Amino acid sequence: MELKNAFIYLILMPVRPLVLTILLITAAVSCGAQPAPEYSAAWLKVGVGARATGMGENFTAVVDDASAIFWNPAGIVKTDNTQVMLQYGMWIAGTDSHAASFSQPLPGGNSAIAGGISYIDHGNIIRTTDLASTEVDASSADSFPANAYCAAAGYSRSIDRAISAGVTAKIISETIDTYSVSATAVDAGFLYSGYGGNLSAGAVIQNLGASYDGFPVPQTIKAGVKMNSGLAILSADISQGDGSPARTGAGMEITFNNMISVRLGYTMGLGGIDTGGMVPAGVSFGLGAKSRFLDFDLAFSGWGGLGENSGPFNTPLRASLLFKFGQSAGDASGSGSVSRPDRRSTGTYQPQPYQPYQPYQPYPVYQPYPVYQPQPVYQPQPYQPYR
Repeated sequence: MELKNAFIYLILMPVRPLVLTILLITAAVSCGAQPAPEYSAAWLKVGVGARATGMGENFTAVVDDASAIFWNPAGIVKTDNTQVMLQYGMWIAGTDSHAASFSQPLPGGNSAIAGGISYIDHGNIIRTTDLASTEVDASSADSFPANAYCAAAGYSRSIDRAISAGVTAKIISETIDTYSVSATAVDAGFLYSGYGGNLSAGAVIQNLGASYDGFPVPQTIKAGVKMNSGLAILSADISQGDGSPARTGAGMEITFNNMISVRLGYTMGLGGIDTGGMVPAGVSFGLGAKSRFLDFDLAFSGWGGLGENSGPFNTPLRASLLFKFGQSAGDASGSGSVSRPDRRSTGTYQPQPYQPYQPYQPYPVYQPYPVYQPQPVYQPQPYQPYR
């Protein structure tokens, strides 16, 4: 009986994280049936990073670069060198979305830290005192700014060879004219990477404990899976945020010769968005070019008619640069694989001090032992009397 139980344990052990992810997905779907209360700071749901956007923001289990702090802090430890990401974005309704982040592995290779900031700029809004007026001279009318930002600091650690966990602390602030509000929040996530990094599952809870003057900031729970076939990365996510229906989606990234990437994604659950625009609502696509020290990514996301006058092709645009400092584990091994498996569980390489060349010293010539010479036999002497 004990042998049978041990066998079942060994069979189920690799899929336990996947089972946990499925349970979290079920919980997220069940939350979608509850009535949606009023929430503020909906802009926190805007995704960061052109790579993730090109995959339809289905990035919970893919996280492996400096943008991980915005998606799943457990992925911060998956960055195998120092990275800095900069993003420029043109979002819907003339709103700009910008971001910057960095990640830094810590000595020992089993933990890492990260920091980042995302910024939303709604531009200048014309001040009107007569809401019934339909004629406003924009050139002479008074206006006021409206913007928001989220600053974050995160820490991630590998629990064992396959599982990592992370936490992010955030400061959220929003300003409209002379009125400002701020709040603090926490994100927590986990990530499982098995089978050489080719199969991953992750989950994250975002914006825990935040509120604006009594109005809670929308908390979001996400769960996702990733599969890497070598040529392509396939991902699928489901998310449930307070004040919005559950969303499901899938994304794909195909990389050629470890240099050029093509991405495509689709997100369901965007019902109610009006039609229009060149890219249908929920559809995302992007391109990427990567080198040893720099990645460039470009992505377009469809928001239907809301994307009018938002960017090229009347579609929200994001462009990002990822700077990589130092030699990554993938470059050191010479591997051209698109995957970035976890090489940190066994520690980082420690260089050895230089040892100068020692000239060859031949062994001494063998000297045989001398031939044994027997000693003469003792000869007794005749007795001599004492004198």
